[in-house]
Amino acid sequence: MATAKNNPVITIDGVKYDPASLSKEARAALANLGAVDSELKRLQVQVGIARIARAEIAKQVKAALPNAA
Repeated sequence: MATAKNNPVITIDGVKYDPASLSKEARAALANLGAVDSELKRLQVQVGIARIARAEIAKQVKAALPNAA
């Protein structure tokens, strides 16, 4: 999906659309799609943070284990 400032155009699957020509439902669906994309990005960041935290906690567990004999 791409837009330009002077002549807004929405490109979906290689087809360009004038947003003014879209139905109310299509514009609402596009807004929802944008919101979902933003949420996915936010969640990907959260997963990255959780992975880093897990790795650090795993290091702490290993450091707290008694030495192997």
